[in-house]
Amino acid sequence: SLCRVHHMTGELDAAEDCCRRAIAARPGFATAYVELGTLREGRLDDTEIQAVEKMFKDESVHPEYRVMLGFTLGDALDRKGDLERAFNAWDEANNINRKISQQEGFVYQREIVEREPELLARIFANSAELNPDPLSTDSPRPIFVVGMPRSGTTLIESILASHSEVYGAGELPTLYDIHEELMAVARNQGIETARAMARQQASNWRERYLAALPVIGDATSIVDKQPLNYRSVGLIRLLFPDSPIIYTQRPPLDIGLSVYRHKFSKSWPCAHSLRDIGHYYGVHARIFDMWRKRHPETVLMVDHGDLIRDPQAGIERLLSFAGLPSEAACYRPHQTKRPIATFSSVQVRQPMSAAFTGRAQRYAEQLAPLRDALNKAGIDASDACAT
Repeated sequence: SLCRVHHMTGELDAAEDCCRRAIAARPGFATAYVELGTLREGRLDDTEIQAVEKMFKDESVHPEYRVMLGFTLGDALDRKGDLERAFNAWDEANNINRKISQQEGFVYQREIVEREPELLARIFANSAELNPDPLSTDSPRPIFVVGMPRSGTTLIESILASHSEVYGAGELPTLYDIHEELMAVARNQGIETARAMARQQASNWRERYLAALPVIGDATSIVDKQPLNYRSVGLIRLLFPDSPIIYTQRPPLDIGLSVYRHKFSKSWPCAHSLRDIGHYYGVHARIFDMWRKRHPETVLMVDHGDLIRDPQAGIERLLSFAGLPSEAACYRPHQTKRPIATFSSVQVRQPMSAAFTGRAQRYAEQLAPLRDALNKAGIDASDACAT
């Protein structure tokens, strides 16, 4: 819709105006209310909240719309300080979303997730044996921003993409697809077959990745902020050995709550359950801890809270690690005009703020299942940032 286009391109006032005109013309227009709630970061008035709640409770409304309305309702109630009702709305939205996902065959499979650290460790046990042909100097240099969803990857991309030499490409699918193909072979045909595949296909995979990149104009580097690429550090080191890898961190409870209060795609079946989110976080931490120990020289850990508290030092560190000269625009990324299509699209168009940090503390009782799952996974949920 036109509203969504304005939203993605940062024309937030125009986007809000579109939403309000759509609601005036059609008061039961669910997606207009959802978009308005996103643009207003949950700041809906009582009349708007009542309209959202009425549609959410109406079982004749399509389940997909009810899911979106439930998350919108939760955010609006959270803004008003009605925490119990807010969490109940998120709970119900996730329950509906989980049923939809299960009906379509998207189920969180713990056994498969738990096998991945071992498979990756064995496939890339000796990466030197897998080296492809040298990378052409004419190719753009990928910069990978990875981490858990809702860990701050969009802010990092916005800082880097404000640089004149860098193009921010968002969450690219190509490396994810290659990773999934490799893991399917490892699970079904064995480690040695997967290693042979990596050795034989490395150059082709690199060309496939580069061929899928968007046109980047005069930029020489491109940011790929697909969070799931945290699993693919071995692949990245194989295909692009000189590419910087930036891993973003936030407190695990804050990440878990933020995941739970957003509508994730069906490729994230863990997002519908606090216990599954905690389990997934634990496996993610094991995988990235392995990569960090194997490749410390090409991985930068960025604490989101530290970056917010001291942006000058944090941005200088980012640019230095990425091999980029300092530019003033990088220190005011909220002013950079470019399309952004993630959950953080409104937030990153504002000056950096700690307003959204530490929100999990308000929901300590409701997050008990997440805390328990994190502890079972060996993650100290009281840590500011745990990997």
